[in-house]
Amino acid sequence: MFKNACRILIDRKMLHPEDIHLVVIFAQEYWTYLQAVNNLQRPEDHINTTASGYLQPSPWVNIRNTAQKAVREVGALIGLDPFSRGRMGVHQEKRDELDTLVEYWNKKQ
Repeated sequence: MFKNACRILIDRKMLHPEDIHLVVIFAQEYWTYLQAVNNLQRPEDHINTTASGYLQPSPWVNIRNTAQKAVREVGALIGLDPFSRGRMGVHQEKRDELDTLVEYWNKKQ
């Protein structure tokens, strides 16, 4: 994720050396989010039973939610969401759906 985020920001001419720590935090939080999601694959993974028999939410639920919030917040700081890109004056080219489909098809060939 670190390399992907850097590539995106470099392509948009938005990666500045003094902001690299934010990209590192973004990548770390994204990794944490993925780990939590992997630990919450089934509905029963969301609830733990204590030694005394009480049900409580799995710690992974809080870890996932916290990491998800951090990914959104840090991603917005560095321009990785639509709102912050617009606020920063970065406009993405609108792609024709047919162009997207043709590109996808060509990659499969």
